[in-house]
Amino acid sequence: FFVIPKREERDSIGGAKKFESAISTGEASGEPMLEATKVCEEFIKAFEPAELLLFSDPIGFFAKSLESSLAPQETDEEDTLYDIGKIIQKVKDAKLQKKEPFSALEKVHSANRGAKYNEAIEAASKIDIDSFSDDELKDLSLAILYAADNIDGYGLRLEGYELFINICKRLKKEDSTDFARALFRKGVVLGELKKPEKELKAYDEVIERFKDSPDAELKKQVARALNNKGVTLGQLKKFEEELKAYDEVILRFKDSPDVELKEVVAMALNNKGVTLGQLNKPEEALKAYDEVILRFKDSPDAELKKRVAIALNNKGVALGQLNKPEEALKAYDEV
Repeated sequence: FFVIPKREERDSIGGAKKFESAISTGEASGEPMLEATKVCEEFIKAFEPAELLLFSDPIGFFAKSLESSLAPQETDEEDTLYDIGKIIQKVKDAKLQKKEPFSALEKVHSANRGAKYNEAIEAASKIDIDSFSDDELKDLSLAILYAADNIDGYGLRLEGYELFINICKRLKKEDSTDFARALFRKGVVLGELKKPEKELKAYDEVIERFKDSPDAELKKQVARALNNKGVTLGQLKKFEEELKAYDEVILRFKDSPDVELKEVVAMALNNKGVTLGQLNKPEEALKAYDEVILRFKDSPDAELKKRVAIALNNKGVALGQLNKPEEALKAYDEV
């Protein structure tokens, strides 16, 4: 087995997070490969190494190190200015003063280090954030987001994203890309949990908050939210609203040079074509597929190549519906 870095995730047409499989086939060697993150997590789970005191209790570790490095004091002079014993005691006092928020936060970090993401979310949900400083809340929020992104199971993942979103609102950090991403993924999870109305609210919040942002990463979240909104509206049989969502993706981002935005535009065009075909509008569906092919047929990007292949296949179906079998076969042959 070879270890490879984890590839960047992409959103599927349906909006669900595409998780890479634990084992994939290497193109060059033909040998199976393992994601580096998976290797690390499985190693931790298998051996369960004891938590280092340096990580679990750094203040206590420092105090203990000081004590062990000193010979026993032979004097009881209390007024010695540089009495190292007093310094050690102050360190211990500081540990006691810090214990509540630190130990609660450390439980979350410790669970993450052990790849026990469900325990991290559960520990975070019990924390009284009123006792935390802003810096501690920021630290906690990032630990929660990390756990939510990696946890198995939609229930706790949703709870993790909601915890992260609430902390961001408290810190007034609602303009960050992490906040937008968490909102988007909250929508994805709600969709997986079959809660389409709440899912749509999450997407709408992403769109409303960031639709005018010049930031490249925020534009991607808006585009993905619009595309997923369209998919969900289609599942609810709200086809006119669905088509409007796809058209907004296309109108806003069709001229973007960003490859990831091009991928979402291609998704939206293909989705539009599928919906038009289901509405018995094959001529209009063909226009959508032809636009994908014309725009992206020469792209070297792997995802865009997939979208072109989908468009060519769907074009063949639409031509078949129009009783144009020869043209349909040409489309299939081009795939």
